[in-house]
Amino acid sequence: MKKDQGLETVCDIVAQCLALERDEVSPDASLFADLGADSLDFLDLIFSLEERFGLRFRDSEFDFVTRLDLTSPDVVRDGFLTNQTIERLRPILPALNEIKATDRVSPNQVFSMITVHTLWIIVERIFQRARGC
Repeated sequence: MKKDQGLETVCDIVAQCLALERDEVSPDASLFADLGADSLDFLDLIFSLEERFGLRFRDSEFDFVTRLDLTSPDVVRDGFLTNQTIERLRPILPALNEIKATDRVSPNQVFSMITVHTLWIIVERIFQRARGC
């Protein structure tokens, strides 16, 4: 599936799961900050994506957020994510590319960066893994 088509499908699923009008959902919309999703909505989104794309998400697909050891000095220093952590998150969180002062990204900001596009990136990675890429 091509990126544009995939993103459109993910936007449709997000709109449906969150009971929003389709035009309220854009690829850059934050699931939590902009669209008002909560943790239960997130689970519903994951199940809906699995069903629509015929995929099975692994718990590790979401390690980029759920398993950040915020007590580790390799992850957080002085209340902000380290450059190493930012670089690890950058491929899955395109919103990081728009932040000029990446040395000032707090852990809380990361959750607001989970966008509709992030969901597509995860789906795309699973497709690539299945194809052996």
